[in-house]
Amino acid sequence: MIVLLARSRGVAAVALAGTLYLGLTLGATLPIGASPLERMGAWAERGVEGAHFGASRGEGSMGTRNRRSLESAVRVGAGRGPTAAQRRARNKQRTKPRPFTIKSVNVHSVLAWGRLHGWMTLGTLATVLLTWAWVVRRRTAPIWTQLGVVGIATVLCTYHAWYDHAVLLLPLVALQRIATGLDPGALAVLLGLSLLAPGGLYLLPHPLNNAYVVAQTVVWLAVAASLVVHARRPPVR
Repeated sequence: MIVLLARSRGVAAVALAGTLYLGLTLGATLPIGASPLERMGAWAERGVEGAHFGASRGEGSMGTRNRRSLESAVRVGAGRGPTAAQRRARNKQRTKPRPFTIKSVNVHSVLAWGRLHGWMTLGTLATVLLTWAWVVRRRTAPIWTQLGVVGIATVLCTYHAWYDHAVLLLPLVALQRIATGLDPGALAVLLGLSLLAPGGLYLLPHPLNNAYVVAQTVVWLAVAASLVVHARRPPVR
């Protein structure tokens, strides 16, 4: 959508997509007797609560209180929580120092780690607006370059599960299209390796999994920087 808004007739395409989305929302809410505004408000509220939990203690967080896995959270939510024996064993383990665990490096997790939870929504808006401003400024850049930068901004804005990293195929395609020298080609290889699933976060022991997540983030930032630099070049006629 950000890329479309910077293109000719992009506003019309976004308006059409928004109209279709609102129509589907209206059709889904009328049978249950709720107004679209109420449903959208409830959806936004749950989204904010989920983002706060994910960035503080969930799979997209950094800290010492995020050892709980996504699978255990799902089990508790489904009424299949730990047994009494498991709770007693867990209470005994709480006396031990908790290791610092990095599950994801993104705008939300950094703000939550700094105890700036109230800034998370603002951080999301700032990331989206800055990305959109860059796309507008570089509207003549190749569309794959724009999509690549937007894809990385999407992943680094908030937490995404490892299967959501498929969006990083966009910068991978962009690097392949501009790989005329060593640097873009090497970055493409590193980016491809960083996308291997399920990745070092789940396969490596602590603290190697922390180092893996940090290195993964550094690769993504380097790819974004490379695409930004490439976008400054004049288009080939």
